[in-house]
Amino acid sequence: MAGVLTTGAVWFGAGGASAGSGEEQFGWPGRAVTSMAEVQRMSSSAAAARGDDSTLIVVGREVRAAEVDLGREGFSPGDFFIFEEKVFDNTRTERIGRDSVRCEAGVGRTFTCEATLRFNGQGKIRAAGTLFRRTDNVIPVTGGTRDFRGVGGSLQFFSLRNGDSALVFDLVKP
Repeated sequence: MAGVLTTGAVWFGAGGASAGSGEEQFGWPGRAVTSMAEVQRMSSSAAAARGDDSTLIVVGREVRAAEVDLGREGFSPGDFFIFEEKVFDNTRTERIGRDSVRCEAGVGRTFTCEATLRFNGQGKIRAAGTLFRRTDNVIPVTGGTRDFRGVGGSLQFFSLRNGDSALVFDLVKP
């Protein structure tokens, strides 16, 4: 885990289902931020308050997405969207992995999302949870493999102006 934590990184982007594609956006937009500096300020102040360095920030850039319409016409309960992103370090200069995300619409404005991020040569982190309102942008980290075996914590995601998504992992290892 130390190698990725040193590099830094950001991920999720439930609103990334159409980010950068020019299509109408569906799903959750994530908390909008003006810059990576704003994301880093928010995450470093939370880590400093805890007295640790277990925060991992990465950037996701969508490469493909699809919406599956199962019920009545238009996005409705039971429909879902899936997308994959290339994952970069927080400077957006080095590609460090990939992610795959699936979010299903619930009743009202809820979405249940599950995501797996693969970090090149280090393993995977899995996150899954339900978002209950438009301002909700945090889901639990439910586990990992290799360097991330047994990890927990949370994943917070943000929408960047250019369509990328910033992902902030607050990781806890037993």
